This record gives sequence, C-alpha cells and structure tokens, in this order.
Amino acid sequence: MFNSNIDREIDFFYYIQTHKLYIMGIWQTNKSSMKINISQSLIGKYKSEGCKFCWYKDNPILDKEECEVTTIDNEKVTGYIAFSVNGTSYGSDPSCWFLICPSKKAVDSDKTR
Repeated sequence: MFNSNIDREIDFFYYIQTHKLYIMGIWQTNKSSMKINISQSLIGKYKSEGCKFCWYKDNPILDKEECEVTTIDNEKVTGYIAFSVNGTSYGSDPSCWFLICPSKKAVDSDKTR
C-alpha cells in the first residue's frame, strides 16, 4: 500500500502514464441526468442535432432504419439510432440505452467522429 503522500503521487503519475484515462460526459434531460461513455463535446454535438436519450427496456423492438421510440422523458419521437449501448459498457453506469436522432445526417456524420 502507500507509505507516504509521495508514494501516492508517484503511483498516480505512473497510472496516468500507463493507462488511458476515460472521461465520461453527462447527458441531461428534463427529468434526469446520467454519466455515459461519450465525451461532453460529442454530447453537445448530438444534442445540437436534436438527439434524445432512450432506454431499450422502453423500446424493445427497433428497426435499423427510421423508427418511433419513447425517450427517457416519455416523449414519442421518430428518428434514427445514432449511438447504442446494448449491454454493459466500460465506463458507463447505465446499460442498454441509445440515442435517437431526428435526422439521418447526425447518424451518418457520427462515422467520422
């Protein structure tokens, strides 16, 4: 274990040098917020495109093309899945969620981000 504050600082420095630190963003809705494994800047881009946060449990059958879903705020929206975590994910507390975007443009542009 650590013998002193210097040991802690050295161990922390070693960790930074040898591990990729993963910074999660916070997705906020009208009713809730959660830490997800997307950077805050990318969350801002998705939100500017009109994307919404959804749970798979509320939307059991989804098409890869345009589909109607219920968001976490209980809104009905039609769009395209832009980002999906269907199961556990490293660095993300919630699991089995996705982002729906009203435009296919946001989904297609995600391939270059």
